[in-house]
Parts: sequence; structure tokens; C-alpha cells
Amino acid sequence: GIPAVFLLSQHTRGRLFSVVPGESGCMDCLQIHDERSTDDFLPQYSALMSPARTGSTAALAPHIQRLVSFGVDEVVRLLTQYAPPFAVGRQVEVDYLSGTLGTVMDWQRETGCPTCGTHDPRYDYIFEVAPL
Repeated sequence: GIPAVFLLSQHTRGRLFSVVPGESGCMDCLQIHDERSTDDFLPQYSALMSPARTGSTAALAPHIQRLVSFGVDEVVRLLTQYAPPFAVGRQVEVDYLSGTLGTVMDWQRETGCPTCGTHDPRYDYIFEVAPL
């Protein structure tokens, strides 16, 4: 029942999104959504979750600071309700090179989600790719 805000940084972009239990889709709903809407999602997900993953980034400290500031603002919005949160069930992207902010995608709660739904076994294969 506790909301969570997630941040991640990629090569030239950062993303943030929020999960509010009972209101938005959860992390597993996001995985189901991505599997249904992204070509070759499972190999990409497996590579992303691999402990052997290496790579470089163009993110500099000011880029990460900008991403974190949006994340902290989202947390404060969720806690104090001074303004509506802007990233609940939505991936918001910060483009480090252009300085722009935009929405990448939205996702909803999945009825068959194993975490917040009825656990439809037809989705089990998604979570076998990179078990936690």
C-alpha cells in the first residue's frame, strides 16, 4: 500500500515513474504491458537485468541532478499532495542533450497481473526470463 517512485538513467536520457498501489499499474503490470507492446522485449529485458551488463553513459552530474530533482518533486507531491503527481503509471523521460521532458508511455493495471491482479498463468513466461 506504499507508493514508490523509480528513476533510471540510460545513455543520454533518464526516466522516472511512480506506482501507487490500487490506483496505477504496478511494476509487473509494466512488464506485461512492455511484453505486449514492444518487439523483442524479452531479450532486451533479459539483457537489462543481467548482472554482467556493462556500458557507458553520457550522463553527467548535472543530468543526474535534474533527473533526481524531478523524482524528489514527485515524492513530495505524493506525500503532501501540494500538486497532483505527474508520473503515476506514466514513464516520463528527461532528454539530457536537449533538456526536454516528455512522456514515453502510460500503462494501466493488468487484471491478470501476478502482483496486483488475479495472477493469470499465461503471463508467467515473462517473469521467468529474469527472476528476482
